Amino acid sequence: MAYFPFFIDIENKKGLIVGGGRIAAHKAEKVKPFGAKITIIAPDIMDKLKQDPAFMCEERPFVPEDIEGCAFVIAATDDRELNHRISISVSCERRKTDRGNLHRRSQSADRGRIKKPHGEGTSKSDGRDP
Repeated sequence: MAYFPFFIDIENKKGLIVGGGRIAAHKAEKVKPFGAKITIIAPDIMDKLKQDPAFMCEERPFVPEDIEGCAFVIAATDDRELNHRISISVSCERRKTDRGNLHRRSQSADRGRIKKPHGEGTSKSDGRDP
């Protein structure tokens, strides 16, 4: 799998870091200056992270529902299987969001109808002048 480093504005956006050790601390410090609202979830979180007011820490295991509403998720554990489960959860959530956006776009398209004197219809010219 290849990853591309996209640049997005995360200021005041909800972010999640799963992991509470050295890897998570490193990632959290890298993200911290960008002003995201970061939640850190892990069964055991380093005191350094728990004492930093920039982070909201929850000492408990990750559940897939944790990613709902997050602009970004960072899997920062030393457990490859857990990191993989997090990745799958993010992919599933993104597909769900994409389907919702597609549904909203199709509803918006329905609003593009024009009123004609004898009812509603759509305008189509097939590239020709009407």
